[in-house]
Order: sequence, then structure tokens, then C-alpha cells
Amino acid sequence: MSTKNTYPLYVKATVILAGIIMTIYGMIVAKGILVPLLLSAFFAVLLIPPCDVLESKRIPRSIAALLGMIFITFILSSIGFMFTNEIRSFGDELPDIQERIEQLGDDTHASLIRYSPEFIKPRVEQMDFGLANLVDIDLSSATLRVLSTVGGLTMYFLIPIFIYLFLIYRDFIGVFMVKAFSGGDKDRIRSLVEKVKNVVQSYITGLFFVICIIAVLNVILLLSLGIKHAVLFGVFSALLNVIPFLGPILGSILPAAYSLLTMDSLWIPFAVILGSYIIQLFEGNLITPVIIGNKVSMNPLSTIVALLVGGQIWGLVGMILFIPALAILKILFDEVEGLKPYGFLLGSVDKKYKTAPPVKYKDQDAGPASSA
Repeated sequence: MSTKNTYPLYVKATVILAGIIMTIYGMIVAKGILVPLLLSAFFAVLLIPPCDVLESKRIPRSIAALLGMIFITFILSSIGFMFTNEIRSFGDELPDIQERIEQLGDDTHASLIRYSPEFIKPRVEQMDFGLANLVDIDLSSATLRVLSTVGGLTMYFLIPIFIYLFLIYRDFIGVFMVKAFSGGDKDRIRSLVEKVKNVVQSYITGLFFVICIIAVLNVILLLSLGIKHAVLFGVFSALLNVIPFLGPILGSILPAAYSLLTMDSLWIPFAVILGSYIIQLFEGNLITPVIIGNKVSMNPLSTIVALLVGGQIWGLVGMILFIPALAILKILFDEVEGLKPYGFLLGSVDKKYKTAPPVKYKDQDAGPASSA
């Protein structure tokens, strides 16, 4: 008679923990390979619909993939060039901003001395705010450090090549997944792979369009208020929008603080925050539900944890990659029967789970005690 082998809970927990540690260590060691592969895969997913359209017009797949690779390379290069110029232009204004902050600190210090009680005035006079040190940075070297965090120039040459190869061999990769995970039921795995591909493709494409729309709205808002570097602040705020709660707040505070330091009117920072709030309402209630819908929805806790883990493992690039990667994992978990609880853990929280149900005790269910 065969008996089922069972292991104690501490053995299972140890094995799982060791597997997580080895996976994270492997991701850190293989950063130079995994980061360009993942970036290329996400960009390739964005290019699949236009490549399908070109191929339907009897254009060979190699030519369609080459055109898509050239297009995305041109777009990314233009965005990088634009951001580099905007950051350098912003860096030229740092001395003026630093002087304004020093003046603000001196005025605040003088006001505190004037209105402080006599017994603490000596301590107040010795205070040093040091606000100017907050912007005492070299943006040129900082930009170069940011660009070098993703593995050097080699990665920038590898990404277009990987995008082209992913587009060429996308059907081949799909057949490999069917052969590797079918377990005898190829039709079910083929249907699952196709469904996951369509959902991932629509989610990443929709997220890209949402970021573009929010960026355009932010730039229009900042330009209408006469704020310089509107493109830099608008696009950066749109990218921060993927971070729940903190992203939209930080994205509106940065241009508001810049306008407060560089412009004389106090109404402009207020208008920036109010306009950003209206854009967020518009995005949350109309743009995202229409473009992305409810195909993939993650709760803020899992998103913030993904950002922190991605930042610790791969730095800035990890923070960018881990959110769509987590969305892909949720799609896979929702489609695989044994992994659905983990998809539920990553998903949005239903209203009935936000508050704990009232605890009932046996004495409450038994009714009033009978009198003796």
C-alpha cells in the first residue's frame, strides 16, 4: 500500500524561501541579460498589432518586423534626446532656483526670529535650514548615471536586435510554449497561450496609450499656465501615474513646487494641483476603464511592493519593468487553475473584503439566556 509523502510546514517554508532567494540572486546576476530581454519583449508586444496589419497587406514578416523595429527605435531615441535636452535646460536654471530657495530660507528664518519668544530666540538664531543643499546637484552627471544604470551602451544596441527577433519568431515561441507545457492537452494550452497573449497585448498597449494621453493633458495644462519645461514635467508625471496614490501626488507636487519657486503668483501652483486632480479624475473614471477596462486590475499594495522589489533588484529599470511583469503574472495566475488564489491576491480588492465582518460568538447566536 502506497502512502502519500508529506513534509512538515517548516520544510516547505524553507524550500520556498530558498527558491525565492536563489531567484532574486539569479535576477541580480543576470541583470545584463534579463533587462534587455524584458524591455524588448514589452516593446515587441506593442508592435505586434501594426506588424499583423502590415503582414495582412502581403508585406513579408521580415520587412514588417524591420519597419516596426526602426519605428520604435526612432521613437525611443527621440524621447531620450528630448529628455536629455530638457534636463540640461532645467539644470541651467538650478543656480537661480537655489538662490530663490536661499532667499526663502532667509526670510523664513528672519520671521521665526522676529516672532519667537525671547527665551528661545538664541536657539532660533543658530538654526540653519540648509534648503539650498536640496538642489545642489549636477544634473548632467546625474543623467549619465541614470543612463548607465541599465547595463551600459551594449544594452541599447541589443534591444533593437531582440525586438526584431521577437517579432520574427513570435509564432515559433508560441509553439514552443505549447510543446513545453501541454502535458498531452495541446488544444487547451494553445487556447490558454492565445488568450494570455491577447490580454497581455491589450493591457500593455492600453497602458501605453493611457500614459500618452495623460502626458498630453499634463503638457497642455502646464503650457496653458506658462510653466517652463512643461514637456519634462508632463511626461514624468504621466509615467508616475502607474504608481497608485503616491505617483499622481508626486507628479503634481513637482511642477507646483517649481512654479512656486520661479513664478510670482501663488495661484499658479494651486492651479497646477487642481488641474492635475481633475486629470486624475478623468483618467480614473473614463480613460483607463475605456482603454484598459477590467481585464487586469491590481491592488495598490501589490503594485507598491512590486515597485520596491524592482527598485531593490534592478534599480530604476526594475521599477519600470516590474509593474507590467506583475500584471502578466496575474493574467497567468488567473488562467491556471492551481494558481488562481495568487491571482486573487494580486487583484483589486472587492468592497466586501475592505472591512472585516463582525465577529459572532456562540453566546450571541444562542439568544437570551432563560431565567431560572
